[in-house]
Amino acid sequence: MSLDVLVLVGSLLLPSAGMAAEECVVYGKVYRADTNINMELKSTCGIRVERNRSALVLKSVYRSVEIRVPKNTGVYPFMYQWGQNTAQFGEEEVEISFGPAGES
Repeated sequence: MSLDVLVLVGSLLLPSAGMAAEECVVYGKVYRADTNINMELKSTCGIRVERNRSALVLKSVYRSVEIRVPKNTGVYPFMYQWGQNTAQFGEEEVEISFGPAGES
């Protein structure tokens, strides 16, 4: 097989720079009142969201992400793009921790 054919096949299999892969985003609102945390969150890709003490735990089949909820009382717009190192609670950017599913 010639190099030209390999380059052509490779270019057909890989998305071009203008084509973005489908993004996986978790978004909505998180409510905090003292030790009570409630959430109204949606996902564009089937991520399961749970609460563990003062953190949100987002789980896929293979990975989990733990995100600490800010300590101040309030309603926070929330957004996390799967695979990123930070999540947004309103204007606040929060670091996250990764782990295998079931070990967060």
